[in-house]
Amino acid sequence: MIIGDSETVSSYKNQWDRFFDKFGYRDKITKIRDFYPDQKSLLIPYQEIANFDNDFASSLKENPAICIRAGEDLIKSFLESTKDFESKRINIRITNLPEKDCNVEIRDIRSDRIGKLISVSGIVRKNTEVLPRIQLAVFQCSKCASLTALEQSRGKLEEPVKCESCGEERPKVRFKLMPELCEFVDYQKIELQENPETIEGGAQPQRISVVLEDDITGFIFPGDRITIDGILMSEQKRSGNLMLTEFITHLYALNFSKETKEVETLNITP
Repeated sequence: MIIGDSETVSSYKNQWDRFFDKFGYRDKITKIRDFYPDQKSLLIPYQEIANFDNDFASSLKENPAICIRAGEDLIKSFLESTKDFESKRINIRITNLPEKDCNVEIRDIRSDRIGKLISVSGIVRKNTEVLPRIQLAVFQCSKCASLTALEQSRGKLEEPVKCESCGEERPKVRFKLMPELCEFVDYQKIELQENPETIEGGAQPQRISVVLEDDITGFIFPGDRITIDGILMSEQKRSGNLMLTEFITHLYALNFSKETKEVETLNITP
């Protein structure tokens, strides 16, 4: 499901369609079909989009989640119409973001960047193992045993409010999660710390959590110097069952690059 008004989503899809035709991406999209699931992502340099339509590129920077999802759904529709192809996930990964507009130091990230494309560099302080995350949950109704599928965002598992078959609502019925029918995606978190050469005086290094999914998981390790291109996301803090007015931020990664030069000694704050 794309969260956004239908007119905006339709406009984005039309722009992506024209862009794919003009810049020869149809063949690359076809290769995804031929090599799926070994190939799931379409890499697109930001400058190509800017050369195509500067207004569309600005929309991508300002509203990346809806814009990118519209393009991904367009690719899936195209592939499913050309051959027996039912993909679970296709990724558009924007590369080479413009330094002037998108590069930001971790300590300089502010609320006006939430929901926008940014590029952040630093040293990986720690990482988690790669874990499965439910992206499409399937539930069984306790009354009629029918199944309901519900797309999941990152965080707390969302259950159906109402059975699509018998029409009963919670709490009159319960919904049992059916893991064997759910769709999963690989998921990993890392903690990125400021590069020491960017820190002035005795200031403490700042950090940000980064979420990686699907085919870019499992390649980043503590001590790596990397640049992450992604979307700055926010999540509301809570105290017990009380929702607070404060939010915490993390970076949802679209793409990353490692610094090729080896660094002999790294001072990573414990």
